[in-house]
Parts: sequence; C-alpha cells; structure tokens
Amino acid sequence: TYTWNIYEDNGIIHSKDYPKFLRTNVEYTWIIHMNSSNEIEINLTDINLDYDYDYLQIITGDVIYSLNIPKSFRLQTINETKLILRTKHSNDDYQYRGFNLTYQKLNKTSMDENNQLKNLPCGKIYSSYNGTIEFQYETLTSFDCLILIEVDDGQNIFLRFDYLNWDTKENYIDIGLFHDPNQYQIYHISDTLPGTWFIANHSQIWIRFYSSQFSFGNSTFRLFYSETIQWSTISPKPNIQILDNNRLFPYRLISLPTN
Repeated sequence: TYTWNIYEDNGIIHSKDYPKFLRTNVEYTWIIHMNSSNEIEINLTDINLDYDYDYLQIITGDVIYSLNIPKSFRLQTINETKLILRTKHSNDDYQYRGFNLTYQKLNKTSMDENNQLKNLPCGKIYSSYNGTIEFQYETLTSFDCLILIEVDDGQNIFLRFDYLNWDTKENYIDIGLFHDPNQYQIYHISDTLPGTWFIANHSQIWIRFYSSQFSFGNSTFRLFYSETIQWSTISPKPNIQILDNNRLFPYRLISLPTN
C-alpha cells in the first residue's frame, strides 16, 4: 500500500511508474488537501486498467466516483479529495499502463462561504425512511453536486420537487438508479414545476445537479423523498412515464438499466 499527501494547488498525478506497466495486488492512495479551496477540476487524460479486476476511484465526502474513460470534470469538496487505485489483475504479465491526470484547485473562498458549502447536501447519503433535501447557493462558476438516497431493500423511492429556482439553460438535473453516477441514468430533467413527482423503481438512486457554464444568481431547490411500495412503468409514447396510478411524468427519458 502506498499513500501520498498532496498540498499543491495544481499538478499531475499518475499511477506508480506510469507509463510502465502496473504491478498487481497493490493499492495506491493520493490525498489532495483542499486547504481554502472548495472545488477541484480533474482532467483524466489516460487510463488503462483491467476493468474486471482493477479500479480507480475519486472520493469526496461520502460520494465515490468510479473512473474508466478519459474525461474532464469539476467536483465540489471541502476538506480533501481522495484518489484510490486498486489492482487485482491476475499477474504482472498482463500489461496495463495505469492512469495519468492533472488537477487544479478552484474557487478559493472565505470562511463564511466554506461554512455555507458545508451545509449543502452535496456528497451526502440520505438513508432515512423519508426526508427533505434543500440546496441554496449563489453559483458563480460551474459546479457538480451529487446526492445519494437509499431506503430499505425491496422498497422504491418517491421523489417530489417542492421548490425549484433553476437556470434551465445552464443547469441540469440527472437521476439514475443505484449509486454510480456513471451508470444507469434514467432521467434528464430540463425543467420542472413545484409539486412534480415521480417514482424510481429501486431502493438506491443518485441525483446529480450540475452546470457546465457560468451560472449567476441563486440556485435553489427543495426535494422531498420517501420509500414507497408503488411502481412506475414506461409508456410506448415518447417522453412519458406512467406511474402505477396512471399519473404521467412528462420528462425526457435518456436510457434504462440493462439489468
């Protein structure tokens, strides 16, 4: 096991001996200490692993992002951002390069702003029978906020947007099943009205609120969730989901789980 503590505001992180081939059965951890920053931009330029046995993860708070393709993204985080590479491929004869990325800390804030960020729901898991999730932040840069909800096994999740003040031209809402935001996305909501509700057919979901551009003014929402035994089904008509009491959910369907 190898661990590195990183304090610089920007830099390059790569697997040990990259681009030489990875050893098997080892774990590498990089801890990026955020200091006064509350946001980090990561550009994963190369990744080559045995995806059946190896994994690269980024952890911010309670939220885990699994990485398997080159991509760039921003994350909001308070104290630290942790990267973990775990290799379990069969033996060292298998040749995998590992990964290479650059990072940049962003959006240095005052103590008051940091305290405001600590009160946001981003990076948290909500696991009670029901609850209300609130988000209010004056967003001056792009952001990415991931929320995880889970209820008892065998139950589904009822969601209702009680309030939403959202710049729909720049801000987006994605919802998917399980707890991996890279998989099983089922909804992309470009607009919604207070009181809009629907049911996700699983006991675990993720909700991602994000902006890919600059977004000025307050971004605010209030979301109620609860476990339920009701189910929803997909209509053959485009852009319509039918709940089991025949109420419609008229928002754009992106994809469905494959298993």
